Amino acid sequence: MCGIFGANKREQFITLLELNKQRGTFATSVSCLLSNGDLVVHKWGGNTTVKIIENYLKAEEGVNFYLGHTQAPTSAERDYSKQHAHPFNTGHYTVAHNGVLTNFKELKEHFKPGGKRWLNPVDSSILPVVFCLTEEANEGKISSTHSLAQSLSLIEGTFGLWIYNSGTREIYVARNGSTVYANIYTNEFSSVKFKGSEPLQEGVLYQVTPEGLTSVAGFDHDSPFFT
Repeated sequence: MCGIFGANKREQFITLLELNKQRGTFATSVSCLLSNGDLVVHKWGGNTTVKIIENYLKAEEGVNFYLGHTQAPTSAERDYSKQHAHPFNTGHYTVAHNGVLTNFKELKEHFKPGGKRWLNPVDSSILPVVFCLTEEANEGKISSTHSLAQSLSLIEGTFGLWIYNSGTREIYVARNGSTVYANIYTNEFSSVKFKGSEPLQEGVLYQVTPEGLTSVAGFDHDSPFFT
């Protein structure tokens, strides 16, 4: 069990961090989206205190949005390293995940960056690979948003995700099975219910916008891709 969460205000982000700490103490990460589109990622191993993370955030300037993850490992990997901790990045996609991918083995065999076998043992690590290679295969014939929704239809299992596309500077949130609660008016979201939040709809890709969390595409979350 892991936790994903995000907010555009530091104080609310810390509140969501405190709520999600119960969901995983293997690792914690904070990703700060800066005004220039850069995503600054910091990862801590073990049961890092909220105070340490809060002090780190106070020193980070020009942040437009805060994204977080608390990790409880679901793979055989039990030794902390940044390679095994969320979020994971490939190309212009960065992803944090809560849940279990039941077709991880099939995804590894089907999606091979540079033609090479994917070696990271953490199932979530394959997600940005799937997103990037699916977008490349579409060759610009559909938008990156709809390519992302298409990618989500290939994933079997449970997931709550936040996704950052550095090419378009867009943040997305989606769920299938795993809990994600949100205040759609303020863009705040969390794996744990918080004041003023409601469950996000399954099979819907949401985007963080100035108007709030907005539904931008749907994806098939019932039909298996690999048979």
